[in-house]
Amino acid sequence: MSDAAPPRTCAAHPGQPAFVSCERCARPACAYCLPESAGGLVCAECAAREAGATAIAWERAELHVFAKLWRTTRDVLTKTEQTFALLGEGSVTVAVGYAALLHFVLSVTALALVSPCVLLAALGWRTPLLEPASPMVLVAFGGAACGAPLVAALGGVLHALLVGAVFHFSARALGGTGGYAHDARVAAYALAVQVIWALLGPATVLPVIGPLVFGVALLAQLFWLGTTLTRVARAQHGLPDARARVTGFAAPALIVLTLVLFLFATRFAGDAISPTSGPDVYR
Repeated sequence: MSDAAPPRTCAAHPGQPAFVSCERCARPACAYCLPESAGGLVCAECAAREAGATAIAWERAELHVFAKLWRTTRDVLTKTEQTFALLGEGSVTVAVGYAALLHFVLSVTALALVSPCVLLAALGWRTPLLEPASPMVLVAFGGAACGAPLVAALGGVLHALLVGAVFHFSARALGGTGGYAHDARVAAYALAVQVIWALLGPATVLPVIGPLVFGVALLAQLFWLGTTLTRVARAQHGLPDARARVTGFAAPALIVLTLVLFLFATRFAGDAISPTSGPDVYR
C-alpha cells in the first residue's frame, strides 16, 4: 500500500493542480493564481477580496464611466488571465452594459474616421476609401449615422448574451461546473477585442485589400476570443484541455458558420433577383 499523498488541486480553480499555498488563507493555489498579486502568492479569492467585490474596473463605483471603459478594455487585452481570474461576483446587466457602451463608442469612432471621406466623395472628390458619388450618398450616410451607434450598442448586448449562452451551455454539456452569470460576464468583457475594428475598420473598405483586411481582422478577433474562453473554461469550469478548447471555440465557430450562411443567402438572393440574360430579354 502506497503512502503517497494524492495530488493537491487548486481551491480557487477546480481541476487545476496546485503548486503552492496561498499566503493569506493557506489554501492550495495553481499556476493561474501565481501572478495575481504583486504582494506575493495569493489565490484568486483572496486577491479579489483585497481588491474589493471585483477586480474589474468597470464595476468599481469610484471610477468615471469612461475611465472604467478604458481601464477594463486595457486590462482584458493586456492582462487577460489575471483579469478574469480575479472576476468576482457581480451583475450580468452591468457587464452587458460594458459591451453596449463599447460598441457605441466604437461605432461613433468608425463614423468619425469615415465621415470626411464620405463628404469628399459626395462633393465629387476621389478618396482612398470611396469613389466619387452623388450628394445623395451624404444624405443616406447622415441618416444611417444617426442610428448606427444605437444599433451597435444593441448589437453589443445581443453579442455578449449569445456568446455567454453558447460558452456556458457548451461547458456544462462537457462536464463544467461554473455558473451562467459568471460565464455571461466573461463573454461581455471579452468583447473588448472588438477595438480591433476601431483601428482597422476604415481599411476594410479600401479597394482590393479591404476584404483581406476584414478577413484577417475577423479571424484574429475570433481566435483571441476562443483562446480566452478556453482558458476560462479550464480554470473556472475545471475542464481538461481538449474539452476546454472545444468549449472555448464553440461560440467563435458559431459566428463563422453564421457569417458563411449569411454570405451564401445574400449571394443566392442576389442571383434570384438579377435579370435573366439571353438574346430574347430585350426583344
